[in-house]
Amino acid sequence: GAIARAREHLSAAVDVAGSRAAADLLMDLGEVLLDSGDGRAAAATFRRVLEVPDLSDQQGSAAHRMLGRALFIRGSVREAGEAFRSAVAGALPSDKSAAVRALLDQAFISWPSGGPALATPMLRQARELAVECSTTLRVRADTAWAFSAFVGADPAGIRVIDAAVQDALANPEADTTDFAWSWGTLGTYGNMAKWTERFADATRAYEIGMAAAERMGLPVAIAAVAVMHGDTCLRTGRLQEALHLADRATILADLAPERAFWAAIIHAYALNEMGQMDECAEWCRRSSALADPDENWAGRVWLLHLEAVLAMHARQTAEACALFDRLRALASQLQILEPCIVPWSGDAITAYLYGGRIEDALAVLESLDSMAERLPCRFPRIVAIGARAAFKQAEGDLVATKRLLDEAVELATESQMPLLEARIRHRLGAQLRKSGQDRAARPVLKRALELAEACGAEGLAGKVGEELKLAHGRQHRQVTDPDALTPAELRVSNLAELGIKPQLIARQLFVSLNTIETHLQHIYRKLRINSQRELIALARHREAS
Repeated sequence: GAIARAREHLSAAVDVAGSRAAADLLMDLGEVLLDSGDGRAAAATFRRVLEVPDLSDQQGSAAHRMLGRALFIRGSVREAGEAFRSAVAGALPSDKSAAVRALLDQAFISWPSGGPALATPMLRQARELAVECSTTLRVRADTAWAFSAFVGADPAGIRVIDAAVQDALANPEADTTDFAWSWGTLGTYGNMAKWTERFADATRAYEIGMAAAERMGLPVAIAAVAVMHGDTCLRTGRLQEALHLADRATILADLAPERAFWAAIIHAYALNEMGQMDECAEWCRRSSALADPDENWAGRVWLLHLEAVLAMHARQTAEACALFDRLRALASQLQILEPCIVPWSGDAITAYLYGGRIEDALAVLESLDSMAERLPCRFPRIVAIGARAAFKQAEGDLVATKRLLDEAVELATESQMPLLEARIRHRLGAQLRKSGQDRAARPVLKRALELAEACGAEGLAGKVGEELKLAHGRQHRQVTDPDALTPAELRVSNLAELGIKPQLIARQLFVSLNTIETHLQHIYRKLRINSQRELIALARHREAS
């Protein structure tokens, strides 16, 4: 785990060797450079390996594979793919293990441009070749295939991933090193767990992975785990924590440029949930600027969802529907079909209903129904039931509407997704209030308000509060500690604790430097300290204890 020291010694050894540096020495240095996030220096080192005279096929294949990794973390995806193809060709037929490793890498980088439609066939080939390889490599191939299949809405891989994670949990350092450019088994398991609503399992995997990445000083791995765990926090209503993790990944963008887009996406989703739509739009624009120019790039599924949500917020229904049309086509082309991964289906149904496009709303509902039957997650069932309630309400069947929304509330409560539960309760309470049942509406709306406020979802809390007033309900007055940091101060404090200068904090939060300095003065006063240096020391003391 002493990456910096290893880099120092290996660099010195290569300097001493000069032009006679052996391929094995250069490979070791290149891998350390890669682990430390220096993709440019790593790529130069692996290219130097390929120039070594009398290089064996095995060494050439390994160098091409590691060059592919270095190019990928620098954002050169097409060149990385060519390097991996060269690695596979150089390994076969004699070295199946090397071919499997290269295929796994090639499949990973194919995700952004081709999704499971492109990656799964490669992983199937890797799995077939891995039959004759070590147990560890077989598990890696099985796990990668299982994850790709799951994203394509095939639950067959869930059991495979569950079985594979135990070794990674027991030895996270070995697995987390792989986060320097991929998800690793811990990341794959965490993603699958959160998308199947096993949030405690996902959180445990990510926290173990983050602790290992921090111990080993792996900035790219830290950024990767921060983005993945930020998504878990979004789903479980921990919006401030999601923002903090996204901020952390953004700060590391120079060392982990391929994670910068995903950090911006987490920012935008969290701010949308908080009701801070202007800042959400800023992060959406930043996401768009960071996105791959390829219109068929997988990241555009998330980006199109956010753009459609912003269009709905601006009451541009036709624009939102057009964006959802593009999203549906792209998700189908890439085979990103599991409905919990990008939770766009409910918003699409709402947009289509407002736009009078009933057949499109029914098509999304039919797709949800088909997947809900075979997937273990509750989310698609909740959204489908909520959509049916909307159809029944449009028909004037209020009894059926209430029955369906009651069922959706029960499932949402079981799912441990508080914001989803708050939205369903808001709908149920509003329906009860509009039908003259104020007394029945009030406890439903009060609970929705409690959930929204606890999550920091100010926009939703405001809507629920207005509905509760109309139902003649009394809102509790929130008691605030005058020495407690406000959400804005907490966010500034989290960034300042990392040693980020006020000018960069202002740029990241889209506010003026004066605003940041005012927040810092309030933070120092409330914490009874006098400087950012003391704030950093306080944070380190808190972590140590």
